Amino acid sequence: MFRRVRRVGAVAAAVALVFTAACGSDDDTTASSTTTAAGGDTSGAGAVKVVVTKDGLTAPSELPGGAVEITIESDQEETEVDFTKVPDGTTEAQFRDAIAKAVSGEALPELLEFNVGVSGTTKSITETVILRPGQYFVWAEPASDDSPEGDEAASTTTSAAPSTTAAEGGEEEGEEPTKPEEFLVSAATVGEGTGELPETDGTITARDYSFDIEVKAGDKFTFVNDGPKQFHHAILLNFGSLDAKTVEDNLQAFLEAEGEGEGPAAFKDLDPSKVFIGGTGVNSPDGKGTFSASLETGNTYAAVCFINDRDGGPPHAFKYDMTKVFSVED
Repeated sequence: MFRRVRRVGAVAAAVALVFTAACGSDDDTTASSTTTAAGGDTSGAGAVKVVVTKDGLTAPSELPGGAVEITIESDQEETEVDFTKVPDGTTEAQFRDAIAKAVSGEALPELLEFNVGVSGTTKSITETVILRPGQYFVWAEPASDDSPEGDEAASTTTSAAPSTTAAEGGEEEGEEPTKPEEFLVSAATVGEGTGELPETDGTITARDYSFDIEVKAGDKFTFVNDGPKQFHHAILLNFGSLDAKTVEDNLQAFLEAEGEGEGPAAFKDLDPSKVFIGGTGVNSPDGKGTFSASLETGNTYAAVCFINDRDGGPPHAFKYDMTKVFSVED
């Protein structure tokens, strides 16, 4: 995936950093609860199953285009699978070299033309994305040897995010870069297709470098990258009953904290196992799809983008403050 897993406190989970993209802040702290969902007739949607194990990735070599319901079966608790369109004739070796550079924070190779990602925190994930016709590679990063698991991981720390090195756009301190041959990759061709995304409980729209958020309480949402140039995703953090201003004032310190130790004092009463609540896959401009997360009325949340620019450099959350604090109201 265009995703480098990071701990968000002890969320037995991940704050993603990876591929390419940057995100920006917005002064409006309250999201509308009456958004019009992506909605539409999904009768033309195809269906695809992808199986991910520590040893490999299995996907059909022929995929439908248009609206496609993707089901991922994984032996990992957290998985992201990306569908990346490349120029005709691109070899697997060329592609592996390209994604290794992208994930490490280098400039995004031009052969990565279009991308939609499916991400989740369960061993079975089903989401719908829009795929364009063309040559693709379906891929995922290998599982990390030190991936947090279970309650033990959820009791470690309340601080947030990537190390200083990672925040500056490189690999996390002490982390070995993933080698091209280690990625889980399967070649595919996407044909023509129709259909629209299903109706959801709201939409998060990413731009260069900001979020527009129109959501109501629910568990299924739409993510759209309106670009126009950069890749983006949205990692969602739950700050419970804390007011939006407190979260805004402390969010950057929370994100910039080392993976060990205490976070901001204002967040000391947070339950770290409930901070990270999910996120989207990485989408290129014009990429769109659904994702799952639980948003509750009355809570304060933040959307954060940890993707780097096409030219490389620090993740958007750090370089451009691509974050958005929002509340879900009645």
